[in-house]
Amino acid sequence: MRYAILALLTSISLLPIGCADQGIASTTESATAVVDGKKFLLPVEPAGALNVLDLKQSAKDGESVVVVGDVLIGPQSWVNGRAAFRLTDSKVAAEVGVCTDEHCEACALETLNASAMVKIVDAGGKPLSVDSRQLLGLKGAETVVVRGLANRTADGSVSIVADGIYIRR
Repeated sequence: MRYAILALLTSISLLPIGCADQGIASTTESATAVVDGKKFLLPVEPAGALNVLDLKQSAKDGESVVVVGDVLIGPQSWVNGRAAFRLTDSKVAAEVGVCTDEHCEACALETLNASAMVKIVDAGGKPLSVDSRQLLGLKGAETVVVRGLANRTADGSVSIVADGIYIRR
């Protein structure tokens, strides 16, 4: 009997190792182990993309959209640990890029006003628990074309729930 209990405890203590060997991810593992970002990358650039400012003026909540812009540079660009990033109108990004004062509040405000949040979400509507830089290989200042659904809030801001992203390289 004592040996049976010892054998049972030993087999239970080995169970997590067996699951890991079979590729079953635990809830504490990084989502990068279970989410393949390639499925979100589009092989061909979608046609008919609006720039971010036009999208913000015309998009209706729940509408299918295609938008082009630049990934914002700086700390407000990324949501650390989440598949979300800020997309800025390319023209505004180019104009602000010539600003010589990196602490210029006017430039920062103009950039934020000309931007939209892009999110890649799970089945529950929450951004995936993996940084978009790791998931998609994104870098600041890259031009991307995003396909997805517009999400307009009561305050007028617009975000895009992306189902596909094309990176211009």
